[in-house]
Amino acid sequence: QDAKAYVVTYDGHLTSSYGIALSTPAAKARKPTNIDCHIKPYNGGGRICNVTFTVEEDLEGPVFVNFLLTSFYQNYYSYSKGHSVAQLQGQSLETGKCSQYKQREGMTYYPCGLAARSLFNDSFELVNESFAITTDNIAWRTDRQKYHNVESYPSICGKSAICLNESFPEIANILDDGVRSEHFMVWNRISALPDFMKRWGKIDRDIPRGTRLSFRIHANFPVSSFGGSKSLVLAKNSWIGGRNIFLGMSYLVMGSLCFVTSFLFLLKQCVCPRKMGSAELLMEYEGLADDRTASIQ
Repeated sequence: QDAKAYVVTYDGHLTSSYGIALSTPAAKARKPTNIDCHIKPYNGGGRICNVTFTVEEDLEGPVFVNFLLTSFYQNYYSYSKGHSVAQLQGQSLETGKCSQYKQREGMTYYPCGLAARSLFNDSFELVNESFAITTDNIAWRTDRQKYHNVESYPSICGKSAICLNESFPEIANILDDGVRSEHFMVWNRISALPDFMKRWGKIDRDIPRGTRLSFRIHANFPVSSFGGSKSLVLAKNSWIGGRNIFLGMSYLVMGSLCFVTSFLFLLKQCVCPRKMGSAELLMEYEGLADDRTASIQ
């Protein structure tokens, strides 16, 4: 079964579809649905918006709820390397390689670093009573095994540590989960490109054709300050993952360039071949070198 996706851009202008190509006219990745749910940078509050669309083909569960973020550079060195392994593995509050958000007023940021303190904090809610979004097992299994809270968590919050709930109180269960929050794990897996899609939740039930899905979007993450955009992506994966033509196109382009380059080298070898090396040529070269040395002396 082909991977399918529905895209709703709710803040900013989507200039890149992240390579999402859709198999039906109803799935609008190249021309996504747009609603106005814009929030100003650092306004201290968010917005609640609603969007409804009709599913025009049967979607077998699980169907994934993702967010697509553009023009956000997680791959900066100070951003990607600014974390503490000791904190994330629950060993201690040592700030490790963090260069920003280490301490404030004698309290340690837990976890520290730019990535932890720029956590995507929008949330999505299904209004349909017959469907629900779950957030279990959305992070990589290796991350779920690796991330642990320190032994004294959460009693340290507000005393010796500034925890995630102080910065992102709107994220459900963030105080109880701490670094075990799967939303945090997903966000903290750094993306290599400025346009990326990350998983937010999943719908475990099948969605029949003709179903009208209504989402309530709680927008808290500002994107206007860096000229980005936010989109809700409802996606059905195939057996080889999500449908993304970027990687395939890059392979085709690089393969074509390699073929053309090899053909040009073959043509050059046929038209103007390079003289092959041999012992006779080496001896001839050494003899000429000896003659030139003798003439100079």
